[in-house]
Amino acid sequence: MILDNSFDFNVLEIRDLGFTVNEHLPAELPTDWISSVDVGFSETSNWIEVTVGVDFRDEQEKTLVSGRVLTRFFVSQLEQYFSPDREYILTLPNDYDLTLFSLSFTHTRAILTKNLAGTKYSKVIVPLVNPNEFFLQFRVKKEVEDLPTKKRRIKRTVKN
Repeated sequence: MILDNSFDFNVLEIRDLGFTVNEHLPAELPTDWISSVDVGFSETSNWIEVTVGVDFRDEQEKTLVSGRVLTRFFVSQLEQYFSPDREYILTLPNDYDLTLFSLSFTHTRAILTKNLAGTKYSKVIVPLVNPNEFFLQFRVKKEVEDLPTKKRRIKRTVKN
């Protein structure tokens, strides 16, 4: 993948939105987990935010570990990447959507690992994912929610 040097972006903020752990349940985390991605953007403020949530649940669907992390990116001249018909269809060049997703998922993985320190799951290694394959699942399952402002959200959920 060759990235376009004219696409100017940087990380504005990484925020831990919440973490829960249920230490009264089994000591092992399952290998299956559920992830959700919520993408929001502001055309006028030139930012895109990606919120990644991860839930580990047992066979009875009880949550063992859950965490959500928001990563907000500044994107220079974001308005140029929206469709001309103003339908708020955002098209980033040369797989930058994958890049932003990958960075956001990496931030979530790191913060979740930090949050597990001091719990009975502190020795658990949060699974690595292939961002290309994982991102494709989110691209296919998108639902756009209209908001009254110029802030839009795209919600996607995948069970791994």
